Amino acid sequence: MKYATTPSGVARVEGDHLAHLDLPYRDLGEVLRRGALAELADAPASSRTPVAGATLRAPVPEPPKVICIGVKYRCLLYTS
Repeated sequence: MKYATTPSGVARVEGDHLAHLDLPYRDLGEVLRRGALAELADAPASSRTPVAGATLRAPVPEPPKVICIGVKYRCLLYTS
């Protein structure tokens, strides 16, 4: 399943609509920190909106780690 973070909280992507879930989590980062990913699949939807008109936010707004790879030479970019 696909999930998204919206201004109203966590939503499940269902076809061309977002099902806004009736859960106490403000974003997917909080869901992951609490180990509650399994709750999202069966959570009831409080409302639905079309994906095309939806406002999306960063899925995990405050990630605990950011992993980067520095590439000095263009030819090495494809060997990393």
